[in-house]
Amino acid sequence: MKTNTKVGKEICVTTADRIGVLSQVTMIVSGAGVNISAMCAYATDDAAHFRFITDNNKKARDVLSKAGFDSIEKDVVISEVSPHSIPPEAAVFAGTANTSDDYWCASATGGEHAVIIMPLKVSSGMASIR
Repeated sequence: MKTNTKVGKEICVTTADRIGVLSQVTMIVSGAGVNISAMCAYATDDAAHFRFITDNNKKARDVLSKAGFDSIEKDVVISEVSPHSIPPEAAVFAGTANTSDDYWCASATGGEHAVIIMPLKVSSGMASIR
């Protein structure tokens, strides 16, 4: 499988950590007809953090805002790879695209490919792929 690596955008939502908030946020996004192709969710102290890659960030952010959830967009590197191994070119790209090591997320989809999400250190505008 050929690796497909590009710079994209993720949506970041931070809210109070309470029972059902993940379900609430994902139902709002999916209810608007927006597909979530990758997601990372975690809690720190009393906060819940959600990071999404979607097929329509503007629409997702609009419906989340209407429901009272603040969100921001951040630049990320999105790399589709074989689910059986991470190819060396993905690691090389991560280094040349100035990625951060704050977190990396991975999502397997249907056995054909997996997606790795890597945040960029600078999130002001689109980074260039070198």
